[in-house]
Amino acid sequence: MKNILHEFCKKSPPLWGLGAALCLLPLSLSAQAPNAAAPTTAAPTPTLLQSSVKSVFSDHYAQFAKFDLVTDWSGTKSEKAIVNPVTDNPADRILEIDNLVSGAEALIALGTCDWSNMDSVHIDIFSPDNNQGIGEFDFALLSNFTGGQKGQADVWLDITTAKRHGQWIGIDVPISKFAGGSLQLNKISNLQIRRGAKGSAGKLLYVDNIYAYQGRGEAVVSSVNISGATWIQHNP
Repeated sequence: MKNILHEFCKKSPPLWGLGAALCLLPLSLSAQAPNAAAPTTAAPTPTLLQSSVKSVFSDHYAQFAKFDLVTDWSGTKSEKAIVNPVTDNPADRILEIDNLVSGAEALIALGTCDWSNMDSVHIDIFSPDNNQGIGEFDFALLSNFTGGQKGQADVWLDITTAKRHGQWIGIDVPISKFAGGSLQLNKISNLQIRRGAKGSAGKLLYVDNIYAYQGRGEAVVSSVNISGATWIQHNP
């Protein structure tokens, strides 16, 4: 498949006037050969009805808000939507985030996304084994990037200690957990994927199925509650 990744940043002005220049990367597909550490199984197919879901990244639901990857000016982090190597179907995409070092964050712009009438947020993650994947994961929502209006999940899942490398993990966080701070749930502008210092020193993470939903969510085989969130072992 032809590579349709866009050239960016080289001629773009800094975004939001920040000292560390940022730029938007339009969501696109990479035709490069898949990373050897990429998942060999697909993330579980969501079963929630479309009417109860507001999705920002999932090939199983209609797109509710824009989804633009944001990179720093130096390009040290690599964030791209790739064709799922399991299905090899151009219509089936997953996110590949590389060089996510300890303390680093990957930023995704959502425009103005209203999740104020939703009950929970779902995200599927896959951290490769053999010290290639990140060891600790968390994510946050922002409603004003420059104003610091942030709602943190504070899951800080230690994937290494939990022995969950090399498999998909579904994480569901009640929307109320994000609402405790200054976050405006009707004006969410960014999703922030964060990496902690614990566990594997790897730098790679795969992500799929990011959406908010109403109701109780998926029926699961097993789950564990961590800091008010539920992380699901899909393949126990």
